Amino acid sequence: MARAPVYRYLDARNALFGLALGEALALLTVAWPAMLGLPPLGAAGVVLGAYVALRLVGRGRADNFVQQWVAWQTRRLLAGGHLSPAARASAPRFPHAPLQFRDVPRRGPE
Repeated sequence: MARAPVYRYLDARNALFGLALGEALALLTVAWPAMLGLPPLGAAGVVLGAYVALRLVGRGRADNFVQQWVAWQTRRLLAGGHLSPAARASAPRFPHAPLQFRDVPRRGPE
């Protein structure tokens, strides 16, 4: 019986470098400016250092951990520590009626 084609190649780790697709793209974002602005040996050192850092930080963690962690920290810094949409919203509370889930005390057992 023939197996169904399953397209999981985007989620698989690359056999050559051992990086997931998102991690390889993060390495590319470090490598490109390094190769444009540094001498060849300096650029190679920066790229190698970024690769080693990605491998060490992501060791034993889920794929794209570094990418998700950087996105989380960036959002936390840009939002001033308020991560929920309700905390970031600048809309005032509705002043003409009580909010049922906040202003009404919880009923006891009946």
